[in-house]
Amino acid sequence: CIQLANVNLSKGLTYLGESAFEKCISLTEITIPKSLDEGSCSSYLIPENGIFNGSGLSTVNWEEGTTQIASYLFLGCKSLQKVEIPESVTVIESGAFAYTGLVEISIPSAVTEIGNYAFLSCTELEKAKLPEQLVLVPYKLFSECSTLKAIAIPKSVSVIDDYAFYECTALEEI
Repeated sequence: CIQLANVNLSKGLTYLGESAFEKCISLTEITIPKSLDEGSCSSYLIPENGIFNGSGLSTVNWEEGTTQIASYLFLGCKSLQKVEIPESVTVIESGAFAYTGLVEISIPSAVTEIGNYAFLSCTELEKAKLPEQLVLVPYKLFSECSTLKAIAIPKSVSVIDDYAFYECTALEEI
């Protein structure tokens, strides 16, 4: 699908399957419907099987009223360097942005739950800000984010789970 540049996902879509838009290098922008609540990665966090792996996706728009970001949705999407998470989002599922090209992330205050591995191995990520109401920093949240220099952890956090910052070798400021 090298030539595929435009995709209109239906507003009732609930599931996107493994490698659905893999290597669609002309696909640079997409709007995610609020109904999407499941992304597939049957091969457990293998970036090569990500829905948008190898695509040219760099701009993500969200349908108004989106409350969750599906698991493994952007797994392996290295072209995704910046994303604006809507204020309406309350949940970021497991692995949602793992192995992406994100450089910076600011998670809105409405987010109260973040799944394991959500930002695993984002090797370009330099700065992150967690939401004010977050209680748990989940398992391997920023593990292997080797360029992460600074993270803002709110006072509300009472648990930092195993390997949350494992191999964050550039981390200078918390």
